[in-house]
Formats: sequence, structure tokens, C-alpha cells
Amino acid sequence: MGGDKRVTPDETRRSVSLLLRQRNERQVAPFRELVGSFRVLAKTNVELSIRNSELEQNNTILRLDNTRISSELATIQSDGDGKCTAEVQAKCEKLEKDLMDSWRVNSENAKHIMDMSRKLKEANEDLLLKVEELEKAEERIGDLDARLAKREEELKALEVTHDLMKNEFQSVRVQLIHTQEEMAKVTKENDDLIERWMASKMAQAEKINEINEMYMTAVRAQKQAQAAQAGTSVVRKASEDLSSYAGVGSKSNLPRKVKKVISAHRGDVNSIDYDSSGSLLVSGGIDKFVKLWDTRAGQPTTTLSGPVQSVMSVRFSPNDNLVMGASNDHSIRLWATREGRVRHTLTGHVGKVFGGAFSQDNRRLVSGSHDRTLKIWDIEKGYCTNTVFCFSSCNDVVFTTLTNMIATAHMDSTLRFWDIKSVTMVHDVQNLHTSKLTSVEASPDGQSVLTCSRDGTLKLCDLRTYAAVQTYKDPNFRVGLDWVKARFSSDGQYVVGGSSDGVVFIWDTSTGELRKSLANGHKKTVICVSWNPLGHQLATADRDGNIVLWEP
Repeated sequence: MGGDKRVTPDETRRSVSLLLRQRNERQVAPFRELVGSFRVLAKTNVELSIRNSELEQNNTILRLDNTRISSELATIQSDGDGKCTAEVQAKCEKLEKDLMDSWRVNSENAKHIMDMSRKLKEANEDLLLKVEELEKAEERIGDLDARLAKREEELKALEVTHDLMKNEFQSVRVQLIHTQEEMAKVTKENDDLIERWMASKMAQAEKINEINEMYMTAVRAQKQAQAAQAGTSVVRKASEDLSSYAGVGSKSNLPRKVKKVISAHRGDVNSIDYDSSGSLLVSGGIDKFVKLWDTRAGQPTTTLSGPVQSVMSVRFSPNDNLVMGASNDHSIRLWATREGRVRHTLTGHVGKVFGGAFSQDNRRLVSGSHDRTLKIWDIEKGYCTNTVFCFSSCNDVVFTTLTNMIATAHMDSTLRFWDIKSVTMVHDVQNLHTSKLTSVEASPDGQSVLTCSRDGTLKLCDLRTYAAVQTYKDPNFRVGLDWVKARFSSDGQYVVGGSSDGVVFIWDTSTGELRKSLANGHKKTVICVSWNPLGHQLATADRDGNIVLWEP
């Protein structure tokens, strides 16, 4: 900016004046020849006018002579002299010839004068037009001079402004350098604070883990002491527990009637799940709460708080010690089932978390987010061990029991499978559905997964071939939301899904035949379903905040 050559006002004035003189020369030059021709024509016209006057005088003299001679001739003839002398006759003929010549010359002169007058008139008209154009050009030159003067004043003002801006720029530049130095210092301090904060959080996590371990050790010691004191009662209780767990995976009964309607949440109930005994049901909703319910009485037992936005997915851990809640606040929370307190808050996603699932060994958790990433979490330590880009927003995730894979359902209508150890994609099924996937669930036998899609179908995908082996659909079945969840029955004999009209559809897993439609429990879209592990109860939830418990 400082290297540009500045033009002074005098140089600008001289440059503009030179341009105006050149423009005037270009406008005047075409008229020079015309003006010269006009002057020659005017001079010739004057000369011809003088010559015409002289010829008219001569003509007048000749006419007088002709009159006089005619009079003399008449006198002679009247005197009786019948003979004209040869001299008089010759003189008369000469005079007549001169008169004819004079008329002819006068006629030619008159014609020439008319031509010259016409040309003179045309030249005068052209001259007037050029004079008008010249006057307009002079007016424009005057306007340009005025504009030039105005521009010179503006240029002076701009030069003053330029100097002011230049000084201000230098001042701002100095301030910027100072601010950058301050920012670098603050950034370094912030990095130091983050490092100290992370170290503090890790120390807190270690302390919490130690406390939890001490607590669990105390609980185990207490149980062992109780078992030592009352061995027979413990054996009896264990046998009762085994008899209750023996029902898991037993034959499922088709539900036919409503047992109870629970007003569970204010608004959408986005996810529900039974514990392994079937005695507890967990629900998560748009009201930001996670709630535990007694499935026999249909009453709440615990309300778990913490999320600051909608809860999109809830799950019990395989050993029922933890409850997971994935939320739109970009985090996953783990609560201790018995105590109802938060064990871990898992943060790291930068988008809504729609799905989460526990591994069978209760040591890991996988989460899928709309930030297009999957994260693997160490449950004991409460931190992320792996993050992988999954190509599309993830609506649901599940661990497969036999193949040691993670299955994920995506917004791009693709079902993807990931190796648990390396967290790398091993296969993707792109043509399974024609619209976005809303959920994925592993079958009880671990041989297949069930998918649900906005195209209004459920499909059974064989994990050995990655191909669809069965499709479940009905003309009246419509998937109403992007996070609608379909599930297997406890024995895998049936698949169940909820429709946007409030009807619950149940199909035979093997044949794809519609076995039952439950239409008297919900008035709005059914979002999620879960089948009791004992096989005797089905839970469904809707957008009204209701959970309906069905029984045979």
C-alpha cells in the first residue's frame, strides 16, 4: 500500500486539460474543410452578384438602344421611306443578337446564382448544426470542468481520509500483534488448565473406581458372611433364582389383551428394555428422565436424572447391574441399578446419541451417534478406547452374541458390521432396505439380526451370508419415526414392531406370516417395543408418553 505512486492534483488537472483539448481537436477537425468551402462559396456568390448587376446594366442599356432604334425605324417607315439602308438593318440584327446573348448569359447567371444560394443555404444549416454541437460540447466541457473541480475536492478529502485510515491501520495492527501475543499466552494457559483438569478427572475416576471396588468387596464379604451363617437359606434362595432364570428364552405366548396402561413420561417414550429377570422395565423419554418400573404392579421404582435433552435409547447391562441412557445432549450415562446413582457420564460425541449397547462380558459399551462415529467405552474406567468413522448417522447399535461383531443401522439405509477387536468394518449391506434404518436387534440364537426401516418393512438378515432371509410387512404397517425400534420375542419365535397408527404388529419369524395385530392399546405412533424374557408379557410405548403392558 505504501509503495503505490501518488498523483498530485496539478498532474491530474494537466492530464484532464490535455484530454479536453484533444477531444476539442477531434470535434472541430471535421468542420474545417466545410467552413473553407463555405467561405469560397460566399466569395463566389458575391462576385456573381456583382457580375449579374453589371450584366443587368448592360441589358438595360441595350434595351434603351433597341427602343431608340425601333423608334427611329418606325419614324423612317412612317416618313414613307420604304427602303432601309443596309447599315441600319445590320445594326438592328447586331443589336438583337447582343440582346439574345445578354438574355442567355443572364439566364445562366440566374441559374448559377440559385445553385449557389441553395448550396449556401445548406452550408448555413450545416454550420448552424455544427455551431449547436459546438455549444453543447462547450457546455459539456464546462460540466466536465465543474466535475473535475468536484473530483479534485473529493480527491483531497480522500487523501485526508486515507491518511487517517493509514494511521488507524497502523494502530490496529499494533493492537492485533499485542492481542495475538495475549491469545497465545491465554491458549498456553488454557492447554495447561485442560491438562490439569484431565489429570484431575482421571484421578477422580480412579478414586471413584476404588470406592466402587471397595463397596463391591464389602457387599461380597457381607454376602459371604450371610451365606456362611445361613447356608441352607442361601442354597434355597439360589435354587429359586435359578428356577426364575430358567424361564429366560422359554416359549413366548402371543399377547391378546391389555394388562395395564402406564402414564410414564411427558411426551414421547423413545426406548424401553426389560432386565434379564423380567421384573424390571426401564424407559427413557423426551422429558429427559430415565425410569424403572415394577412389571408386576406397573408402578415406578426409581427415577434416574441427569440428561439435559431427550433420552433416545435405554438398556440394562447383561448382569443387570447398570442402566444405560443415550441422550441428545451428546452423552451416555451409566447408572447403578440398585443405588440409582450415576456411575459414569461418557462424553466425546459431538452429535445426538441415538443408540447404545453392552457387550456380553459387561466390560464394554458401544454407542452410535449422528456425528457419524461409533465409540467403544471401557465401562470400568469410564473412558473411550476406540472411535471409528461410520460413514452415516447411526440410529441404533447392537452386539451380536456369536459372531463377535457390532451391527449398526444407519440413515443412509445401510446395515454395517464391525469387528469388535479391531473396530473395523467387515461388511456392509446396502440394498437391504429402500429407506433409512431405524433399529437393529440381534436374535436370541445369535444367527441373525432384525432391522426396521422407514420403508415400512422389517427384515431378517442372516449373519452367515449377510442376506435377507425373511421380510415382514403389512399394507397397514407404517414406521412413523427415524428411531422406531422393532424386537424379537424372548425365544425368537416372533418379531414385533409398532406402527404410526398405534397398532402393534406381530409376525412369525420363520414364515413371515402376520400372527397378531394389537389395535386397542395406543392412539398415537408406537415408538418402541420390548418382550419380557419370561415370554409372558409384551411392553409397547408411544408418543403420548404411555407404556402398555400386554398379556396372553
